[in-house]
Amino acid sequence: MSNSSRPTRATRTTIDDILSSQAGRRFFGDGPPNWRQGRNDQPAKTSELAVHERGLLAKALRRDGSAEALELAGRIDLCRRGRRCLSGACPACARAAQRVFVHACRNLFDGHGQEMVAVNVVCHWAGIDRGRLAEHEDIFEDTRGRLLDALADVAARAVGGFDISLNTHESDAFEPYWAPHVLIMAPARRLLRLGQDFRPWFPAGDDTPRPVRMSKFDGEARGFAYALKPDFSRRISLEPRLLADGSRSTFGTRGKPIGGASRVELALALDRAGLDARLFMRGYELVTSGGDVEIVPRTSSQGRASQQADQPGRTPSPR
Repeated sequence: MSNSSRPTRATRTTIDDILSSQAGRRFFGDGPPNWRQGRNDQPAKTSELAVHERGLLAKALRRDGSAEALELAGRIDLCRRGRRCLSGACPACARAAQRVFVHACRNLFDGHGQEMVAVNVVCHWAGIDRGRLAEHEDIFEDTRGRLLDALADVAARAVGGFDISLNTHESDAFEPYWAPHVLIMAPARRLLRLGQDFRPWFPAGDDTPRPVRMSKFDGEARGFAYALKPDFSRRISLEPRLLADGSRSTFGTRGKPIGGASRVELALALDRAGLDARLFMRGYELVTSGGDVEIVPRTSSQGRASQQADQPGRTPSPR
């Protein structure tokens, strides 16, 4: 067989490796993949806006003045074509990582017969007090470990991304804390059938009455994009209010940008964790092949090896 007719071998890779390569440069631009997002169906964030946000973050880090913040400010300020900083805190690199993920997932939905579910998961015990993120090398570690165990228990594969919000209360009913959470997409049939076995791994908490939310996934790029969104918010819990008809509203939330010292605290934590820490995969792998990148199911032999390596197989227990 000639070299030209040999099948191209897929090679496992990372987001860092992709974005630091010449082929990965396109993900910092404004070409495909494209999608619309948000309630107002707005275009996805542009490269120009991401660069602007990078400058604002560098200023905030310099205002903080700590050695760690100043060092990070210097690195993201130098993030340019050919010398990307690849910091988990950099708005430009985080946007590019999101675009890698969306592009790499392009065949998953059809590959699973257009039957997938989206699952939002919160581990209420994985919350971190505001001001304590510096104590964690990887702020998503607890949630990742429990999710791997839960999926191993039901023998399901999934792919998605981690997010974190700063949870506060409008009348200070609780102390502010950081809440890691994760959005995964999984083949529908098995996870729906075994959903009752999956849910006990994530018991409810006082402010987390529905720690697992499962819904049908339509395969749209915006759904994959939301799983690895580069923006983070302050989630403000609202008191019930009296409505015009005399009834009372249920508890609600309002989202606001994260600012001040909390913005710096989160940036430093995301930098320590890195871009790849936000990507979740069980039963899949990120590969390069023929100069392109894709997330594909692992083969059975790879799956057996990976289960031994990263799934301890604990039983669920409330914490």
